Amino acid sequence: MKRMVLFLTVLCMLHLNACTKNQPVTEPSTETSMQEIKNTKPAENQNIESDLEETISPEELMDAFGIPVLLPWNPNWIKKREYQLDESGMKISYYDAMAEANCTVQVANGGELDLPDHAYDGTLDEAWEGRTISNKVVPVKVQHSIDNKDVLATWEYGSYKFAIQGNIPGDPMDSSSIPKTAIYIIQNLE
Repeated sequence: MKRMVLFLTVLCMLHLNACTKNQPVTEPSTETSMQEIKNTKPAENQNIESDLEETISPEELMDAFGIPVLLPWNPNWIKKREYQLDESGMKISYYDAMAEANCTVQVANGGELDLPDHAYDGTLDEAWEGRTISNKVVPVKVQHSIDNKDVLATWEYGSYKFAIQGNIPGDPMDSSSIPKTAIYIIQNLE
């Protein structure tokens, strides 16, 4: 139990430290050994126990942005998360193991998203929808590039604009996990 608390503390410290410097955050891999975590030393004149009360969880970090933007926590699906928060919005880069795609979630509050400039095949457009915690229906538009290498899911919620862009290097067998990630994010909105 103590090792798990220590691991979670180190993870939260990484998130907090990187976000205060507007740097990307990379989660430790599941292969990070407990010995590496034990060797992580707190800053001078601090101890792990006091950090537990002062660290901010990823959910609280996203709440600081105004809303939670939560990805599924299935390590067989979503891997290598990197968070970036700045004045233009939030970006979360991750690897989608189901679609075998490098993906980026973008969220802007009242601003515009920096979307990729791809030609999309309108005949492949899909309409998905998610329901918020309060049961509000949020439509999601899913587009596929002409070469079928890029998938773009977009939606809006209040003053927030969202997009998930997935780059699929090989022939996609199934890219539905990208809009399913969008649905998961929506299900965690108030």
